[in-house]
Amino acid sequence: MTIGSSSKDTQTLSAWDRFRKNAWGWGILSVFVVFAGLVGLTIRVAVVDYPVELDNRRAGHYQWVDENINELLWMSAEFDQRGYDVEVSAPAKLGKNHWEFRVTQGGESVPDAKFTLLVTREATNEYDLELAELPKLDGSFIGSVSLQQPGAWLLRMQIEVEGLRVIRTHLIEVPDEHGEIPESKYNSRVRIAKMQLGTLTP
Repeated sequence: MTIGSSSKDTQTLSAWDRFRKNAWGWGILSVFVVFAGLVGLTIRVAVVDYPVELDNRRAGHYQWVDENINELLWMSAEFDQRGYDVEVSAPAKLGKNHWEFRVTQGGESVPDAKFTLLVTREATNEYDLELAELPKLDGSFIGSVSLQQPGAWLLRMQIEVEGLRVIRTHLIEVPDEHGEIPESKYNSRVRIAKMQLGTLTP
């Protein structure tokens, strides 16, 4: 072995040793960068792209609903047990809509009931239209809302009466400019259920 080749081998080994020593540092740094990226992506998906913190079915945050689900279910059953009901007159069309709602007990209007309305679509809160406590006229709650999208809409009605707070849901279908109702997962399931019950002809 010549002196020149020995010196070259020594330089090569030294470079390899330096790379091995630094590789651990670069590896750890890469893990942190990937972790930070995944955390940022998760936050974006949860908060920006798919905000699901609100449970529209019960008009509350998911954590609150989870913590109070037993009480909510009890109040819903108690509402029915006491003979309360909600009558809905909500013809649907594109544009301005005027609806009437009556909270009844034994067929008579309940004078001290409070009524709040959330107009929403299934699996999204992008188009939510929330009406605060509705005004009352001749025993009926009056609500006006403008709908700009055809298809299935859900009316989430929150009723407060005698210490009870319940949510009731009513489906409306808004035809498009040609008089057709676009198919959706929700109204498709409703039609199938009605056909199975014999209340709708295929």
